[in-house]
Amino acid sequence: MSDTKSWEEEYNLCHTQECPHCGGEKLEHTCQHCYEKIAKEVCWEYDGLCEKCFDYIHKEIPRIEALKQELGVKCQCNNPVCGKCLSICCKDENCPVHTKELKEGWLLKSNRKKRKQIEL
Repeated sequence: MSDTKSWEEEYNLCHTQECPHCGGEKLEHTCQHCYEKIAKEVCWEYDGLCEKCFDYIHKEIPRIEALKQELGVKCQCNNPVCGKCLSICCKDENCPVHTKELKEGWLLKSNRKKRKQIEL
């Protein structure tokens, strides 16, 4: 079914078990970003997302992208805990997502893990 409204009607009439927004079955709804269980009303209002993830995707990411463009940051990643960016890839000194503090914290944590493995 391609028309969401008719799919919603079919779902409400129990003619289909698959939610038209999150794809959940048997009346279980799950956020498609963080995989937390959500109520049907939340699922349908935020199109398969919880309110927190909806706000992050539709408000926070555009804000970060605008800030990056304003600062001339080349890093395209929006994940503040991305190990790849924190360890070697993000070279931008003024990246608002992968701050200098986060990068230093990642390196400290990484070095502690390496030392611990060597000691074993």
